[in-house]
Amino acid sequence: MPSPIVYFQLGATDVEAAAVFFREVFEWDIEAPTGGVTAIDTGAGQVLPNDIFVTGSLRQLSPDAEPFTSLYVRVADLDATIERAAARGARVIVPRTDRPGQATVAVIRAPTGHTFGLVQL
Repeated sequence: MPSPIVYFQLGATDVEAAAVFFREVFEWDIEAPTGGVTAIDTGAGQVLPNDIFVTGSLRQLSPDAEPFTSLYVRVADLDATIERAAARGARVIVPRTDRPGQATVAVIRAPTGHTFGLVQL
């Protein structure tokens, strides 16, 4: 099964400015940020037959933090994907996290330096 991108997170030290930028450039629906994490509705509907619905969030960072963009890739078998990635030099940054009623996630860093999340629904 191919593994589509299903979630993204934008980290910003100035979430208000980031929200304005992404609203105006991409016409995304972003509520007024109040600190913490704010949901982003990109306007993407469900794409059939793949059951893909891309969502995102905007996260408040401390003033000295580096802004980031993080991607989450949906996989059919999280453990097997982690094993395949590790066999090819990846490092687990955040181990498998099972959240009842939500997606199971992990974060890995590829040997190329790219860090991204894995999601099993």
